[in-house]
Amino acid sequence: MSLESNIGQIRTHLQRRKNQIGLIGTRLNVNEVSGNSMNAHISTDWSEIEENFGKELDLVPDKETQSFAEKRGIIDAKMKAGEDVLEHECGHRENKAGERLGCPYNLWTHERIKEGVARGLQEIGKKGIETYVTNAFEDVLDNINCRRHTDFAGQTLFWNNQGLVNSQNGIFNQFYEAFVKTNLLLAGRAADHTLLKRFYTNERQVNEAVKLFVDELKKTSGEQSVVKMHEKRGFQTLFNPQDTRARAELWHELGYQFARHLGKLLDESQMPDERMFGSGDEDENSPEQNPFDREMKIPGNRQKIAKERYEKRFGLAVHRDVKEQLYDLYKSISRDIPVETSHYTASQSIPIVHFGRRFVKEDEQKFKFKGIGFREDGEIDVRTSKHSVSYPVSFKKHKSKFPNFKLALMDRSRSMTLNTDNETDTMGNPVNIGNKESIPWGDNSKYHFALKGYFGVDNFLERQGVAPYIESCVLGFSGESAVRGKSNIVAKSLLTLPSGATSLDVSGLERELEENALLLSISDGEVPGIEREAYAFFENKFNIAKQKYQGVSTKHDTGEISEPEFAREEAIFKTTEQMFNRNQWKKSFELRLAKCDMAHIQVGRQTEFSLYLQDINKPVIYVRGDNDLSKAMVSFVSGYYRQKPVQGGIRII
Repeated sequence: MSLESNIGQIRTHLQRRKNQIGLIGTRLNVNEVSGNSMNAHISTDWSEIEENFGKELDLVPDKETQSFAEKRGIIDAKMKAGEDVLEHECGHRENKAGERLGCPYNLWTHERIKEGVARGLQEIGKKGIETYVTNAFEDVLDNINCRRHTDFAGQTLFWNNQGLVNSQNGIFNQFYEAFVKTNLLLAGRAADHTLLKRFYTNERQVNEAVKLFVDELKKTSGEQSVVKMHEKRGFQTLFNPQDTRARAELWHELGYQFARHLGKLLDESQMPDERMFGSGDEDENSPEQNPFDREMKIPGNRQKIAKERYEKRFGLAVHRDVKEQLYDLYKSISRDIPVETSHYTASQSIPIVHFGRRFVKEDEQKFKFKGIGFREDGEIDVRTSKHSVSYPVSFKKHKSKFPNFKLALMDRSRSMTLNTDNETDTMGNPVNIGNKESIPWGDNSKYHFALKGYFGVDNFLERQGVAPYIESCVLGFSGESAVRGKSNIVAKSLLTLPSGATSLDVSGLERELEENALLLSISDGEVPGIEREAYAFFENKFNIAKQKYQGVSTKHDTGEISEPEFAREEAIFKTTEQMFNRNQWKKSFELRLAKCDMAHIQVGRQTEFSLYLQDINKPVIYVRGDNDLSKAMVSFVSGYYRQKPVQGGIRII
């Protein structure tokens, strides 16, 4: 029977099976496409399932396959394969609604599995193939569960098709061979082995990889044998529907073992040509192949997972970029900062229906024309609407041009990695700085709360709908070059460990400051360029270096330094000397500040810099450096963009 004649029957049958699974509201599309294979696609929200059958697809092309079909009682190979791929794809979520059985079942479990796989691959020196190996591992567990509802024959037909169509010279890729053997050992039958063994290499390393993983599975399930795993008591241990979080951790560890053993068979430069059951035509190492990976692309989901990992102290994931994870984490936790967001909203009643008639008043410039008529005195005049029905419409009310928000001065000196009490060990290293598993500088450090405040400001501007109109810029106090552009790019530039001493790049600041801008500076100490003692420090350091270079012993130290070392110290001093030309510096700085609005947040005690800003009537906010720092940043900026006046003076939080 040709596909053209039974495509409707296949669609009807699969529709019935889908409803039996419990996906009543899920749409099912069954299509005929070009090619000689089949694939399936499930939407991110699980609202639509699509199965595609190639026009040239022949699942029973030779005598060996025909013999297999007879042994397994297969009447319609395409119907059977379509049924099994539907079962398989639904099984990644739930292949019977309400059972809580499926792999990975939810996004959190998928992330934990992928993390385990990434750890395993990292251990054996493999990278860039986490998605492919994760898909393979989840398919293995999915098939164990699906075996409770299907005899597996449709999957075997699919793997047979891959061996005939996509394998190299009729031989499976070693990883794919190990993958198929693992599946058949756990959920297959003797006839399945008989059909597919013609594609095996039977290399020692393949069989060893399968054995090692199966041994791990035995330990996890508590079973001596894992053949027909779906029928054993160990199945409940493996799938534990009562505690999906515990199950996620169990699969995390199994994914690690799977990647460690089977991953050795993969060559990153030449991935297998054979397809996974149900996969499409895309690169199988692409996140697009996995609906849970597609869900991971949604910012809200990424941020939720980052926050949950942080709260559980799981640390940063191996399979994701560090800065991307930190960005998602700070976007999430900064939402805890309370801030009002309704001040830009206004409303106006807009007439939508006019009815009745009246004569136009003398002072009316605009009116809804309704014709002409005679007044009581007999004069002809224009008539307009007497009544109207109005509808209140809300809209955003703001300035025609928003000031650019410039977090232009962020202290990224080493002292910001300390806690509010500036505690260190005997070696001068920060202590009591909180969770370092997810946050390299610790979630009890001053820098953490500064970042939390920055991201809180970012969130506020996004909620207000003004973020697209504002350009951000960051200039570190530690002498780093300015980063300017979209808020996410600027924010990611801050997500590295602070180091060095506090210093002010005056020329860089002057380049970045502009009219109609908001400057918010944060520091926990003095800012060289305004502090007299700082100049003395650098001058003294240079003089010592000069004496050492000239071979003169001092009360501080003896010995000599090289010419490059002296040249470096001399360059630092000359730069410092230029920066500390106080009259010129102050004059230039104040002229720049006069063109923009500014506030300074001082962490800890008063400094000469903070006192100087108070003298020129710039707001200075003194904070301890914990959550009060975050709140102060968000509160000030939100007030500013709600068009509250910026006033000088002192605020203590």
